[in-house]
Amino acid sequence: MKILDHLLRQSLVAFALLAAMPVAAQPVDVTDELGRPVHLARPAARIVSLAPHVTELLYAAGAGDRVVGVSRFSDYPPQAQKLPQVGDSQAIDFDRLLALKADLVVVWIHSIAYRQAERIRALGIPVYNSDLKEIDDIAMSVEKLGALAGTSPAARAWAGAYRARHQALAKKYSGQSPLKVFYQISSRPMYTLNRDHLASKMIALCGGVNLFAQATLIAPVVSMESVLSMNPQVILSGQSDSTKAEWKQDWQKWTEIDAVRAGNLFAVPSDFIHRPGSRALDGAQAVCEALDTARGRLSPVR
Repeated sequence: MKILDHLLRQSLVAFALLAAMPVAAQPVDVTDELGRPVHLARPAARIVSLAPHVTELLYAAGAGDRVVGVSRFSDYPPQAQKLPQVGDSQAIDFDRLLALKADLVVVWIHSIAYRQAERIRALGIPVYNSDLKEIDDIAMSVEKLGALAGTSPAARAWAGAYRARHQALAKKYSGQSPLKVFYQISSRPMYTLNRDHLASKMIALCGGVNLFAQATLIAPVVSMESVLSMNPQVILSGQSDSTKAEWKQDWQKWTEIDAVRAGNLFAVPSDFIHRPGSRALDGAQAVCEALDTARGRLSPVR
């Protein structure tokens, strides 16, 4: 991983230099992630992010100093925690939004903000829709947000390093033996994810096969019996440190499945694997390393 670390260091140096460049005062036209045009008379100087992953991406694009308001749970990077909160996935504080005098609002299409986008536009504020489906879409999104903020040089530098790291991970793990993976969100009820979720894309990148990839719902409830019948070789869960031990203990009695017999139960930080943010490749790398460890443990089990 030394080459990847070198690329990252180079991109961070370029990012620091380029992010300080002044905003050019010319019109900006981009197409958002739903294919809808967004026009600004000049690059946005006061941006409100209404999703935690969007906040991460704006900072990655070099536009952190232009972010004046965020949604609840926008906790990365740390400086975002000091910004005024304008709402969450369930509600928007329109009075606060108006008070911030935003000239761009970025919304996630799976939140209440998207359903109220027309009301935001009626206030005279342009709206950019975020809808990331693939791991590499993150780089594209950073570039578009950089264009809107007038920080394109910094955004392109970050996106280039991100794509290089993504390609290196894909190359390293493309020839690995496939593993049957159950991805667990929660225990009671037991939720998992289908192929459309970012976490499933990470599992596939690392040579894993999501056992519930074909489910209709993006986050279906499944039974313990159905999981056991598929005999997962790996069980992954997006968990916080405080819940790691508890969820693993719940599986210990099911010694008939390979994942338990081999000790292949792994927790990945949920913000890395659930959010399509700037740390997504950290999540992907953690998944790949877990599956690598699992392959080694399965050899004696087989």
